[in-house]
Amino acid sequence: MLRTHLPHGHDFEIAWCLVICGVLKFPLDKDDLPPTSSMPNAIVFAMLGLLHERGLLKVPLSAWPWRAYLKKQGVYGEGWLPFFEAVRHKWTKDKKMINAINSDQILSKMLAARVSFLEDQIFEAKNVDLTRRVFSTVAIPIVARTAKSKVFGFGGIVVEPSDFDY
Repeated sequence: MLRTHLPHGHDFEIAWCLVICGVLKFPLDKDDLPPTSSMPNAIVFAMLGLLHERGLLKVPLSAWPWRAYLKKQGVYGEGWLPFFEAVRHKWTKDKKMINAINSDQILSKMLAARVSFLEDQIFEAKNVDLTRRVFSTVAIPIVARTAKSKVFGFGGIVVEPSDFDY
């Protein structure tokens, strides 16, 4: 899936795929990813950074041209999120990047306060609701429903779950 969607900028699909890889502790290596010559979306790259931090990304972050790309954009460019998080999470030792964050009046205070814009606990999820796009670190037990219910669109006909079995 990553090989197919990443080159086409299907960032929503990629982000959810990376979440699932993190939750299931599924490691990603170079065979799972397309060639790394272009820079992925800022959110996708930040998530790759989180996976790398947990040892789930077997490709070094340096495989992407991210440092030069982010330095060219600056701390308030469209790549501000991975720029800040790379310094915050120590994904980089690049002195220019670190100095850019530390010399910024606002970002330096956020760095000192250990602010992060990434919810890295998502990889500890026990339940993911894809419809509402939320997660919980508490497992929700699966309960089989045996009660009859009305299904809208069927004229109020009462059906049972077994009616949908094949």
